Order: sequence, then structure tokens, then C-alpha cells
Amino acid sequence: MGRRNLLTSRWYQERWGSRFSFSPDRNRINDFGNTMMGFMVATSVGGTVTGLGGDICIGDDLLSQDDAFSEAAKTATNRWLDGTFSTKLNNPATGCFAHIAQRLAEDDPSGHLLEQAPDKWVHLKIPLVCTEESEVYELPGR
Repeated sequence: MGRRNLLTSRWYQERWGSRFSFSPDRNRINDFGNTMMGFMVATSVGGTVTGLGGDICIGDDLLSQDDAFSEAAKTATNRWLDGTFSTKLNNPATGCFAHIAQRLAEDDPSGHLLEQAPDKWVHLKIPLVCTEESEVYELPGR
């Protein structure tokens, strides 16, 4: 819901509101499209994603803090990453995955992804508290 609130906010609309609008036939909180053929679908680990794919697939905090202490939860989440989420790019040659998370354990989803394919992920560590006046992070180009 936060994503939708941002897109409909006055701040966002003043800057980019003229570029697209919400599609009237696909306009739900967790599944909406726009007039430029883009769309967003939200699901959860283990949720149904059959028939869905994307050019940019984002995983956001796939494991809760409580589940970081559960071997079963970590195994299930990592299995979902490997077997379901990893297959969802429309075009693997041009699409990308992003995984955003607070590190919770060595074998959490971030650790699992880095261990399974370290050459396919850029690991960007941003501290909770900024230690520099103006910290700059740059991602390598393709």
C-alpha cells in the first residue's frame, strides 16, 4: 500500500504525474497497471505467481525477524527463491532481480543468494547509521 500511496502523492504527481496514469481496468492495491503498459503485482513468499513475470523483480524483506531463528522458515524461503522467484524474469538477458533486506542470519535469503551465485549479485551494504556527512553508493554498470 505504501507504493501506491507514493505514486498517488502530491509530491510524486507534481514531478512525474504527467508521464502515466493508473489503468482503470487494473487498479487494485496489490495489483495495478498504468497507461504505459507497466504493472506491479505484490505477493508473498509461497504466494501464487503462476503465469506472472517481470522485467524487474524485487524481493523486499522476504524473511521476518522472527523467522530468522527458524530453520524451517529459512529453508522454505530460500527454496521459494530458487524454485519460483528465480524463474520470473520475462527475459533473463535483459531483466534484473533486486533483493532488499536487513541481514538477519548467515543463511538468510541474502546470504543464500550470495552463496549460490556470488558473481550474479552486487552486494550493496548500507549501514543503519550513516557514519559520513554525505555517503555515496555507486552500482557498477552492466
